[in-house]
Amino acid sequence: MILGHHAHAVQPFERINGTWVVYGHGNLLARHRVPRGTTEEGLLSWFRFVRTDGSWRIRRLGFIPTFIDLTGPVRAVALPAALAEPGLPPERRARYERAYHRTRTVALGRW
Repeated sequence: MILGHHAHAVQPFERINGTWVVYGHGNLLARHRVPRGTTEEGLLSWFRFVRTDGSWRIRRLGFIPTFIDLTGPVRAVALPAALAEPGLPPERRARYERAYHRTRTVALGRW
C-alpha cells in the first residue's frame, strides 16, 4: 500500500501489480488564503487487512469524502453524515453534494 498526501487535491485510488496506491487524500484541515472550490475537499481512506500465508493483504478498502467547512469555526465535515442531516441549509447541501460527487468520481476514476 502506498498513501500519497500533500497534493491538496483528491486523486485516484489504483491497484498496480497487486499494490494499492492512493495518490492524494486532498485536504483534511488546511485553510487556504483564497479557497479555489476544490481545495476544501478531501477524503479519509480505510483498509481492512487479513493475514494470509504469513503475510498481510488488504481485503477491503474504502473512503469517506470530507470537506473543510470555512464558515464559522473551521472544521472537517464527513460528507455522508452531513448530507443525511434533514436540516442542512440548501446552499450548504448543494456545495456538499458537489464535493461528495466530485471526490467519489476522482477517487474511483482508476479503481
